[in-house]
Amino acid sequence: ERAQAAIDNLNLLYVAFTRAESEMYAFVPQPARKKENTFAQILPGLLQQEKYTAGAPLQRQSTGSEAPDTFGLEEYISLPYAHALRVKYVDEQSSDIDSASVRDYGILMHRAFSYIATPDDIAAAIEKLVEEGFLTNDAGQRTTLQTLLENALKHPGVTEWFDGSWQLFTEMNLLLPSETFARPRQLRPDRVLFRNNEVVVIDYKFGKSQAPQHIQQIEEYISCIKEMGYAHVQGYCWYISLGQIKSIKN
Repeated sequence: ERAQAAIDNLNLLYVAFTRAESEMYAFVPQPARKKENTFAQILPGLLQQEKYTAGAPLQRQSTGSEAPDTFGLEEYISLPYAHALRVKYVDEQSSDIDSASVRDYGILMHRAFSYIATPDDIAAAIEKLVEEGFLTNDAGQRTTLQTLLENALKHPGVTEWFDGSWQLFTEMNLLLPSETFARPRQLRPDRVLFRNNEVVVIDYKFGKSQAPQHIQQIEEYISCIKEMGYAHVQGYCWYISLGQIKSIKN
């Protein structure tokens, strides 16, 4: 890991030192404790080579008649960070559904359900997963995932959760007060539904077994939401691969 980090830093350094057109400012603070082969020691020597020349900053020549080189922006075009292009390491996770590990399969399915408000969103959710690198662009993979999602949403116990009649929050963070715990803590239920004074909190499980801690997790979600002032809170643990739903009341 340290070797890879050093390589990444060298690549970044190369990019920084080969993009300047007219001048470049390099700040090279010396470490408090002398170390060998650090960037702080290597850079001064590099800057003395023929490809680099240290000197005074360039001075802009002005005749006095030039228009000020400042202007105001009427708009600033930007994109949300989550939509930025990102590179995924090959072994970060498998995007092949058939060969994915239980953990990778769970990550993929959690991501898919976070994009689905109603069954009509399945196609768009799959497209987004492909764009983000969570799924290959193979037609067979798309069809497999679409079938899995459609079959899951046909379960009679979940139809109402995906009918579009609720105010929906997916992957919503619940911040617990520091007075209750030694330090602020977050809970993150998979799906929270609000309608009138009723709240439904749902957690997805994609493994082949059930565990007591799954129920405890839902109970903690319910308790936290009730402390927010909601009296009618119902929790569910949805074992999608097993086709089972556990109802939890607190």
